[in-house]
Amino acid sequence: ELLLPWAHCEFGVSLDRVFFGGSCGINTPDEMVGPGGALVQALVKQRLFVHIRRRAFYDWKKKGETSVMFLIDEAHAIVGSGSGDSSMLRMGRSLGAICVYATQEVESYILRLGGQHEANGFLNSFQSFASLDSNPLTMQWVQHRLGQKMSFVPLSSGGPVAYEQKA
Repeated sequence: ELLLPWAHCEFGVSLDRVFFGGSCGINTPDEMVGPGGALVQALVKQRLFVHIRRRAFYDWKKKGETSVMFLIDEAHAIVGSGSGDSSMLRMGRSLGAICVYATQEVESYILRLGGQHEANGFLNSFQSFASLDSNPLTMQWVQHRLGQKMSFVPLSSGGPVAYEQKA
């Protein structure tokens, strides 16, 4: 019911302002608007992604366009195999797209994308990541992504300030 006015309006917020340094936020939580909220978010994201892809055919910087950050919380709700997220993550950086996708755990992507292999393919498209304390499967993914590295670990402190340990 809360989304119904959006469906009946011809004019509204211009999303194009985000390409010229402006901002736009879409907040349609499931608890408030139901599953239609994720659809609204996905449609807005798709429209902006199309514009970013078109930048490949003109000099977007000369036209005064700026980089665009896509900051998506609970991103697992709006990603999918046909949504263009993976291709945007791979090629979007050169076209001025900065994609930050947040979710609680890797399992959310596994369920949404249909399996571990698909989720890994998507997650490996990110150039970098951050993780807080999470569940075992997510921590296992983090460990795998980081790999094994040699590290200097002194057995004892060399005095009141252990510079090696701090580093």
